[in-house]
Amino acid sequence: MDRNRLTLIPGPLRAAFLNLVDPVADWLIRWHVQPNTITVASVVVLFGSGIAFGSGFPRIGAFWLLLSGLLDILDGKVARRGGTTSAFGAFFDSTLDRLGEAALFAGIAMLLVRDAPSRSLEDQAGMRGLQELALARKDAPRSAAFPGRTPCHICWTQDAEERCVLPIACP
Repeated sequence: MDRNRLTLIPGPLRAAFLNLVDPVADWLIRWHVQPNTITVASVVVLFGSGIAFGSGFPRIGAFWLLLSGLLDILDGKVARRGGTTSAFGAFFDSTLDRLGEAALFAGIAMLLVRDAPSRSLEDQAGMRGLQELALARKDAPRSAAFPGRTPCHICWTQDAEERCVLPIACP
Protein backbone atom coordinates (compact mmCIF):
# COMPACT_ATOMS: atom_id res chain seq x y z
CA MET A 1 0.00 0.00 0.00
CA ASP A 2 1.30 3.47 -0.91
CA ARG A 3 2.22 5.48 2.19
CA ASN A 4 1.81 8.79 0.32
CA ARG A 5 -1.87 8.21 -0.35
CA LEU A 6 -4.35 10.09 1.80
CA THR A 7 -7.64 8.39 2.57
CA LEU A 8 -10.63 8.95 4.82
CA ILE A 9 -10.60 5.36 6.01
CA PRO A 10 -7.50 4.41 8.06
CA GLY A 11 -5.25 1.85 6.38
CA PRO A 12 -5.62 -0.95 8.95
CA LEU A 13 -9.42 -0.63 8.97
CA ARG A 14 -9.52 -0.59 5.17
CA ALA A 15 -7.22 -3.63 4.94
CA ALA A 16 -9.33 -5.55 7.47
CA PHE A 17 -12.50 -4.80 5.52
CA LEU A 18 -10.94 -5.76 2.20
CA ASN A 19 -9.78 -9.05 3.75
CA LEU A 20 -13.39 -9.74 4.78
CA VAL A 21 -14.47 -9.20 1.18
CA ASP A 22 -11.95 -11.70 -0.24
CA PRO A 23 -14.07 -14.82 0.49
CA VAL A 24 -17.05 -13.20 -1.27
CA ALA A 25 -14.84 -12.41 -4.28
CA ASP A 26 -13.55 -15.99 -4.31
CA TRP A 27 -17.11 -17.33 -4.18
CA LEU A 28 -18.12 -15.10 -7.12
CA ILE A 29 -15.09 -16.33 -9.09
CA ARG A 30 -16.05 -19.96 -8.41
CA TRP A 31 -19.54 -19.21 -9.75
CA HIS A 32 -17.99 -17.60 -12.88
CA VAL A 33 -19.48 -14.17 -12.21
CA GLN A 34 -17.74 -11.68 -14.50
CA PRO A 35 -16.40 -8.40 -13.08
CA ASN A 36 -18.30 -6.38 -15.71
CA THR A 37 -21.53 -8.01 -14.53
CA ILE A 38 -20.79 -6.82 -11.00
CA THR A 39 -19.99 -3.34 -12.39
CA VAL A 40 -23.39 -3.17 -14.10
CA ALA A 41 -25.11 -4.35 -10.90
CA SER A 42 -23.21 -1.68 -8.93
CA VAL A 43 -24.41 1.07 -11.25
CA VAL A 44 -28.01 -0.18 -11.25
CA VAL A 45 -27.93 -0.08 -7.44
CA LEU A 46 -26.34 3.39 -7.57
CA PHE A 47 -29.17 4.59 -9.83
CA GLY A 48 -31.60 3.14 -7.28
CA SER A 49 -29.82 5.12 -4.58
CA GLY A 50 -30.23 8.32 -6.57
CA ILE A 51 -33.91 7.57 -7.10
CA ALA A 52 -34.40 6.90 -3.37
CA PHE A 53 -32.65 10.15 -2.41
CA GLY A 54 -34.64 12.08 -5.02
CA SER A 55 -37.89 10.54 -3.82
CA GLY A 56 -37.29 11.74 -0.28
CA PHE A 57 -35.98 8.54 1.28
CA PRO A 58 -32.39 9.39 2.29
CA ARG A 59 -31.90 6.39 4.59
CA ILE A 60 -32.94 3.96 1.86
CA GLY A 61 -30.72 5.88 -0.56
CA ALA A 62 -27.84 5.60 1.91
CA PHE A 63 -28.36 1.83 2.20
CA TRP A 64 -28.31 1.41 -1.60
CA LEU A 65 -25.25 3.66 -1.76
CA LEU A 66 -23.40 1.42 0.70
CA LEU A 67 -24.39 -1.67 -1.28
CA SER A 68 -23.17 -0.01 -4.47
CA GLY A 69 -19.83 0.72 -2.80
CA LEU A 70 -19.50 -2.91 -1.77
CA LEU A 71 -20.22 -4.04 -5.34
CA ASP A 72 -17.69 -1.51 -6.64
CA ILE A 73 -15.07 -3.05 -4.37
CA LEU A 74 -16.05 -6.55 -5.45
CA ASP A 75 -15.80 -5.93 -9.21
CA GLY A 76 -12.15 -4.96 -8.90
CA LYS A 77 -11.41 -7.76 -6.45
CA VAL A 78 -13.00 -10.36 -8.73
CA ALA A 79 -11.07 -9.04 -11.72
CA ARG A 80 -7.72 -9.03 -9.93
CA ARG A 81 -8.14 -12.30 -8.04
CA GLY A 82 -9.65 -14.04 -11.06
CA GLY A 83 -6.94 -12.81 -13.43
CA THR A 84 -9.41 -11.07 -15.74
CA THR A 85 -8.22 -7.46 -15.50
CA SER A 86 -8.27 -5.52 -18.77
CA ALA A 87 -8.04 -1.97 -20.06
CA PHE A 88 -11.63 -2.28 -21.29
CA GLY A 89 -12.81 -3.41 -17.85
CA ALA A 90 -11.12 -0.46 -16.18
CA PHE A 91 -12.63 1.94 -18.73
CA PHE A 92 -16.07 0.30 -18.45
CA ASP A 93 -15.97 0.50 -14.64
CA SER A 94 -14.86 4.13 -14.63
CA THR A 95 -17.42 5.19 -17.24
CA LEU A 96 -20.34 3.50 -15.52
CA ASP A 97 -19.20 4.89 -12.16
CA ARG A 98 -19.46 8.42 -13.59
CA LEU A 99 -22.96 7.73 -14.92
CA GLY A 100 -24.05 6.32 -11.59
CA GLU A 101 -22.55 9.26 -9.71
CA ALA A 102 -24.47 11.65 -11.96
CA ALA A 103 -27.71 9.88 -11.02
CA LEU A 104 -26.74 9.88 -7.35
CA PHE A 105 -25.86 13.59 -7.33
CA ALA A 106 -29.06 14.43 -9.19
CA GLY A 107 -31.08 12.50 -6.61
CA ILE A 108 -29.35 14.20 -3.69
CA ALA A 109 -29.86 17.60 -5.35
CA MET A 110 -33.58 16.81 -5.76
CA LEU A 111 -33.76 15.90 -2.07
CA LEU A 112 -32.06 19.14 -1.10
CA VAL A 113 -34.34 21.20 -3.34
CA ARG A 114 -37.38 19.54 -1.80
CA ASP A 115 -36.18 20.05 1.77
CA ALA A 116 -34.64 23.52 1.50
CA PRO A 117 -35.71 25.41 -1.65
CA SER A 118 -33.90 28.59 -0.57
CA ARG A 119 -30.54 26.76 -0.62
CA SER A 120 -31.16 24.79 -3.80
CA LEU A 121 -28.78 26.66 -6.10
CA GLU A 122 -25.88 26.48 -3.65
CA ASP A 123 -26.53 22.80 -2.94
CA GLN A 124 -26.77 21.94 -6.63
CA ALA A 125 -23.57 23.83 -7.32
CA GLY A 126 -21.86 21.93 -4.52
CA MET A 127 -23.04 18.58 -5.85
CA ARG A 128 -21.89 19.52 -9.34
CA GLY A 129 -18.54 20.49 -7.85
CA LEU A 130 -18.24 17.04 -6.28
CA GLN A 131 -19.01 15.46 -9.63
CA GLU A 132 -16.39 17.62 -11.36
CA LEU A 133 -13.86 16.62 -8.71
CA ALA A 134 -14.58 12.97 -9.41
CA LEU A 135 -14.15 13.54 -13.14
CA ALA A 136 -10.98 15.57 -12.69
CA ARG A 137 -9.52 12.90 -10.44
CA LYS A 138 -10.09 10.28 -13.13
CA ASP A 139 -8.54 12.47 -15.86
CA ALA A 140 -5.64 13.78 -13.79
CA PRO A 141 -3.19 10.96 -14.59
CA ARG A 142 -3.37 11.94 -18.26
CA SER A 143 -2.88 15.59 -17.39
CA ALA A 144 0.46 17.37 -17.76
CA ALA A 145 -0.15 18.82 -14.30
CA PHE A 146 0.36 15.40 -12.70
CA PRO A 147 2.97 13.58 -14.81
CA GLY A 148 3.49 10.01 -13.71
CA ARG A 149 0.95 10.26 -10.91
CA THR A 150 -1.94 7.86 -10.44
CA PRO A 151 -5.41 8.90 -9.29
CA CYS A 152 -4.67 7.53 -5.82
CA HIS A 153 -1.81 10.00 -5.34
CA ILE A 154 -3.93 13.08 -5.95
CA CYS A 155 -7.23 12.36 -4.26
CA TRP A 156 -8.54 11.86 -0.76
CA THR A 157 -10.69 8.85 -1.55
CA GLN A 158 -11.41 6.20 -4.10
CA ASP A 159 -14.90 5.54 -5.49
CA ALA A 160 -15.77 2.78 -3.05
CA GLU A 161 -14.66 4.87 -0.07
CA GLU A 162 -16.76 7.79 -1.28
CA ARG A 163 -19.80 5.54 -1.47
CA CYS A 164 -19.15 4.08 1.97
CA VAL A 165 -18.47 7.39 3.74
CA LEU A 166 -21.16 9.62 2.17
CA PRO A 167 -24.14 7.74 3.72
CA ILE A 168 -22.82 8.49 7.21
CA ALA A 169 -23.87 12.10 6.67
CA CYS A 170 -27.49 11.15 5.97
CA PRO A 171 -29.99 12.16 8.67
